[in-house]
Amino acid sequence: CNCLKEVEFHEGLERIGSEGFSNCALQDTIVFPQTLKHISYNAFGMNGSLKAVKFPVGLESIESSAFNNCSGLSEVRFPASVLSVGSDAFMMCDNIKDVYTYIIDPLQLDQTTFSAEVFKNAMLHVPETAQNNYYWDTQWSQFPSIVMFNEPYEYFYLNKDLVIDEETPRLEGDTISGTGEVQGPDADLNPGSGLVVEGSESQDLGDVHLKDDGNGNGASVIGQGDKDGHCNINAKNLHIDIQVEANRWYFFCFPYPIDKKNIKYDGSYVLRWYDGAERAQHGRGGWKDWAAGKLTAGVGYIFQGSQSGTLTFQVPDAKFDGENRDILLQSHGADEVQDAGWNFVGNPYTSYFDLQDLGYDYPVTIWNGWSYEAYNPQDDDYVLYPYQAFFVQKPNAEDGITFHAAHRKTKLQSEAARRANVAPRRMRRAAGVERRLVNLTLSDGKVTDKTRVVFNARKREAYEVGCDAAKFMAEGVPQLYSLDGQGVKYAINERPEGNGVVSLGYEVQAAGNYTIGLTRADVGVMLKDKLTGASHDFSEGDYVFSSEAGTFHDRFLLVKSASATGVNGVFAAGEAVVDVENGTIAVSGAAGLRTTVTALSGILMGIIDGNGSLDVRPGVYVVNVGGQARKVVVR
Repeated sequence: CNCLKEVEFHEGLERIGSEGFSNCALQDTIVFPQTLKHISYNAFGMNGSLKAVKFPVGLESIESSAFNNCSGLSEVRFPASVLSVGSDAFMMCDNIKDVYTYIIDPLQLDQTTFSAEVFKNAMLHVPETAQNNYYWDTQWSQFPSIVMFNEPYEYFYLNKDLVIDEETPRLEGDTISGTGEVQGPDADLNPGSGLVVEGSESQDLGDVHLKDDGNGNGASVIGQGDKDGHCNINAKNLHIDIQVEANRWYFFCFPYPIDKKNIKYDGSYVLRWYDGAERAQHGRGGWKDWAAGKLTAGVGYIFQGSQSGTLTFQVPDAKFDGENRDILLQSHGADEVQDAGWNFVGNPYTSYFDLQDLGYDYPVTIWNGWSYEAYNPQDDDYVLYPYQAFFVQKPNAEDGITFHAAHRKTKLQSEAARRANVAPRRMRRAAGVERRLVNLTLSDGKVTDKTRVVFNARKREAYEVGCDAAKFMAEGVPQLYSLDGQGVKYAINERPEGNGVVSLGYEVQAAGNYTIGLTRADVGVMLKDKLTGASHDFSEGDYVFSSEAGTFHDRFLLVKSASATGVNGVFAAGEAVVDVENGTIAVSGAAGLRTTVTALSGILMGIIDGNGSLDVRPGVYVVNVGGQARKVVVR
């Protein structure tokens, strides 16, 4: 329609289709309705007389070539809601002199979104709050001039982190007409993103949606407070939106009490809490349906729904402070020590929290989506994600767990800290060389279960709350555990070496082939299959066996063996300590010593003089430190 000069769009329109108004003669300014979400491929290309476009807040995508060759455009303003802009979207629009972006988290541009002339000559206007985000972005930083502005916001979203420090202006909201009241902007914090506000000045928000993919990838909010209890982040309404799958269990613990009426889900569901007193009294059970009016802050709950979709927990007038959180633990005395003192608690923050920062050196048991896993902060790297519930068994020496607010992190901050802590983590492992870990797995080819045996001369063979973890059994997936003389099932079994033999039990739901693997061994161990009579050295690979369905406590033995090869572990060579992890052989305490690493074929892979490390490929190697040699399997 090359004579069409004017189009009036009405409210309700959500999408303008491909080439809908290309090669027309549109004049002056196009005003789009507030309902518009998508502008498709080449929708307005080749409209050379078009001078301006006014995009609505709520627009989500501008596809490729959408305004290609609209040479009359002099400025473009991206509203805060835009999620994507395609290649060539504004190509051959060389007269654009100003580009305004209200997007806090810079969206990804293509090198051809604008022509080279625009990237070279136009001025980029960005929110003052997000100046650093644009300055360090590869594509946006191509604009030679970046000017800051600070205007009211109705809405913004985040895909990454936004850190607002004391010198950065807060995001102001729109003024309500008639009242003059300024309301905070609404916000969507997408999975993995984070909002951090430092200082005492308040950041007020409207409706905030913290989005979580249901697999430990959630949004974070980290605020601060003062001695008078004031919070520096306030949300009029908080919505915790979690994507859930039908008939799957989820473990939650929230920082706020939540009314039952504020749980939104399209389907029937079950919520349960855990009664540690019942476990203590009967040695089993503990799950009870939740019937109270409110979910209690700091208490763990499990959820299962009838259909896949979004589960939302709403919290009106939510405050984000910088206070520590103390979680008290109940004793729950029992006749059998492995049944006493179980508490179902969780991460009380809308942020990530590293177990290493808890200052709580006792095992915790988490749910990984299909089975239980026990972790010891002394040995394991594990980061609790927002709202994650877990089990702990109260040790006599502790009355509770303190989460220190200073250790809260967003997902990106947590990942960066983990990378930075690789060397200190190795030093911690080496310092505990008297605790020799053996990590085992059982797999049916689809899911994997784990168990651990720790040889420690300072511990007893009987169950000890401070170091052992009882096995929580999960239905429908293979289960692996060690056993003591009383038949107690262990997820973590810390014990003296004794005769070097530990019984292993397993449970499978169907007949078939299964695999036992060794992922770490600080001491040489072999697997004894009493049914077949086989003795297996894990340097030869994992052990595959056939089994009928059922529970078996008398088939496998883990046997310490000086002739067996260590696997991805820590071992002592005189005063030196060798740590093998993730393809790296690291040596500490080896001043004045030479370490050689040799393949089984005899090829020298590398030499370490004194302390240092060497990266190698997966395989079997001989590590010789000052004349003391040991074979290791690197996986």
